[in-house]
Amino acid sequence: MTQSSLPEMWRTEIQGLVREEIERAINESRRISVFHLDPLPERKRVGRKLSGNKRVLPGLNIDTVLLDLFENHRRDLHLTASELMERILYSAFNRPQLSFEKGSND
Repeated sequence: MTQSSLPEMWRTEIQGLVREEIERAINESRRISVFHLDPLPERKRVGRKLSGNKRVLPGLNIDTVLLDLFENHRRDLHLTASELMERILYSAFNRPQLSFEKGSND
């Protein structure tokens, strides 16, 4: 092996900078969504309520790892659990026309 032409102090400093950048990139990639979530169409208000029909899904059983990921993603996006779930389903099912959208009852 040949001796590096860079002084040892520079190599150490460069290695430290590269290590910091790699760690920063890894941390940043954890914050980036693995999938794209489409925004929901805007709901109109009908009196004090939002238009459209809603149903409740009680008693869901979800693996703790998935639930932790869901909660972390929800906090990162500043959404409620219902808002995030609606966006996931809306994106997963190719943006179907929702109950509150004009002409959805036709």
